[in-house]
Amino acid sequence: MVVPIIIPVAMAAEINPFVPALAATFAASFGFMLPVSTPQNAIVYGSGVVPITKMIRSGISFDVLGGLLIVVLLPVMIDLVLGSVG
Repeated sequence: MVVPIIIPVAMAAEINPFVPALAATFAASFGFMLPVSTPQNAIVYGSGVVPITKMIRSGISFDVLGGLLIVVLLPVMIDLVLGSVG
């Protein structure tokens, strides 16, 4: 949902929309902390077995790790993809 917003903003800023769109896509897939983040989280939370506080405590470490992976690996991926195109 964020990518259709990111692309015109990037184009208006006159930068390649591929880079911010790829970053937004990865960031959206690393949402582990809240029940609405993924369908699996919603199912687990809806069962009533796992309270929201436990989901937040567990998910924050995965969110931080995901953010670090995006920052470290996104430039490598962009070089591989854009390097092979041009």
